[in-house]
Amino acid sequence: MPPVVDRSLLQRRLTRAAVVLFALFLFVGLVVRPTGLGDTIDGRTLSALRPLDDDETHAGWDAITHFGAPSSYLQYCLALMLVAAVRRRRRWVLVVPVTMLCSELSAQGIKQLLAGARPDVAYSATIGDAAWPSGHSTAAMTVALLAVLVAPRRMRPTVAVLGALCALGVGIAMVAVGAHYPTDIFGGYLCAALWVTLAAIVLLEWQRRRPVVRPVERPTNRPWALVGPVLLLVLGALTAVSLADRSGGGVVGTVRDHTVAVVVVGVLVALALTLAALTASLPETRDDRD
Repeated sequence: MPPVVDRSLLQRRLTRAAVVLFALFLFVGLVVRPTGLGDTIDGRTLSALRPLDDDETHAGWDAITHFGAPSSYLQYCLALMLVAAVRRRRRWVLVVPVTMLCSELSAQGIKQLLAGARPDVAYSATIGDAAWPSGHSTAAMTVALLAVLVAPRRMRPTVAVLGALCALGVGIAMVAVGAHYPTDIFGGYLCAALWVTLAAIVLLEWQRRRPVVRPVERPTNRPWALVGPVLLLVLGALTAVSLADRSGGGVVGTVRDHTVAVVVVGVLVALALTLAALTASLPETRDDRD
C-alpha cells in the first residue's frame, strides 16, 4: 500500500516554499541587481559569455532563444493541456494556461515597473532598461516545471533534467546574444518557480474536501531510471567544456580569467536543477485525475 500523504502538511510546505521563493525574488531584484554587486555579476558574466556569439555560433544561440518566445510558449501551453487531458488530470487542464499566463504577464509588468539604467559595461548596449526579469527565461522555466508536474511519475526524473537543461539553454543564450544580464535570468527562474508553486497550492486548496490522498504510483528506485538524466548531465558538461575551450587558454585558463562568470553560470545550473528536482519530488495524487 503506498504511503498516505497529508494534504495539509504538503500545503504548509508549499506555502513556506512560496515565501522563500518570493523573498529570493525580491532579494535579487531589489537588493542585488541595482547595487555594485549586481553590476559586477552582470558586467563580468556578460563580458565572458557575449564573445561566444560569433558568426559561426549565432544561428545556434538564436535558435535556442526561440524556445522561450511567445509563439513557442503558446504551443507548449497547448501541448501540456493535451497531456493533462489525456491523463485525465482535468484540473491541470485549467491550471496550466492560467499559471503560464500569470507568470509571463507578471514578468512583463515587473520589467516596466523596475525599468532603469543598468551597468555600462562592454556589450551592454543591446540590452534595454526594461529587462528584469527575463521574459524568455520565465517562460522556459514555467514550461519546464509544469511539464514535470503533468508528466507521469516514472518519467519525472527525465522530464526534470530535460526541462532544466532547456531552461538553462534559453537563459544562457539570452546572455550570449546580448539580450539580457544574468540577474535577469535569475529573476525569470524565480518568478516561474513562484507561480508554479502557487499553482500547486491552489490545486491543493481546490481538492481540500479530501484531507488525505494516496499517490497514484510508487516512486521508482531502479538504477536504470537514472541513466537518462545522468547521460544528459554528462552531455551538458562536455558541451560547457567545449565552449570554454573555444575562448583560448583551455578550461583552466577560462576559469582563471572569468571566475565570476563561471561561478554565476554554476549557480544558474544549480538553481535550475534544484527547482526541477524539487518539483519532481511532489506527490502525484489520485484525485488530481478526478
